[in-house]
Amino acid sequence: MLPAGYTKPLRAEGVCNYFKIFGIPESFAIDAKKVEQLYWSLQKKMHPDLYGSKSDVEKELSVVNSALVNQAYNLLKAPTSRANYLVRLCHILDEVPHPLRLGQLHLHGIDALGDTTTFVDPATLMAIMEAREEIEECTSMDELDRHKAHNANQIEACMQKLAEAFDSNQDFDTSKRLTVELQYLVKLSEAILDKQDHLDQ
Repeated sequence: MLPAGYTKPLRAEGVCNYFKIFGIPESFAIDAKKVEQLYWSLQKKMHPDLYGSKSDVEKELSVVNSALVNQAYNLLKAPTSRANYLVRLCHILDEVPHPLRLGQLHLHGIDALGDTTTFVDPATLMAIMEAREEIEECTSMDELDRHKAHNANQIEACMQKLAEAFDSNQDFDTSKRLTVELQYLVKLSEAILDKQDHLDQ
C-alpha cells in the first residue's frame, strides 16, 4: 500500500494498477473487508480536506489521487468489473489498452469485452436467454424467488471457477469465457430485481 503523506501523482509514478494501489495480489479472490479497510486508510492520507494548508500543486494531486483511489475501490469491490480488469491486465484480449487508460475504463455490463457472445458457448447463452424469458413471464413472487436462488448459486459457482482460472494464470480462454458468463448472470440478477419491483407494485 502507498505510504503516508504520499503526494506524487499515482499515474506518473506508474502506480496505475488498481491492485498495486491497495498493495494486494492481482487475484480475483480478494478479502473484501481488508480492501475496504485499506481504502479508508488511503483516503485518510489523501483526502483533499487534509491538504488545506499545502501548496496548490499538492492540493491538486490530492484531488487526483483521492479520485483514483475511489475509482480503484469501486472497480475492485464489484466481481464483474474486477474480473474484467484482470482480463485486461493479463493481456487476454487481442488489443490491450495502454496501462494509463486502464484506470479510466468504466467496466459495467457486458460491453467491456466487445462482442461477448463469441466468448460464451451456445448452450450457456441459450440457457441464460431462456431464463430471462421465464423471468419476464413470472407472475408470482414464489416463482421469482426460485429463479433468484438458482441464479445466486450459479453466480457463486462461476466466481469460484473464475478464482481458480485466474490464479492458475494458464487457461486464458476459460478466464474470458467465465468473465463474460458472470456478467450475463449478474445482468440476469438485475432483471430479477426489476421484475420483483414490478410485481410489488
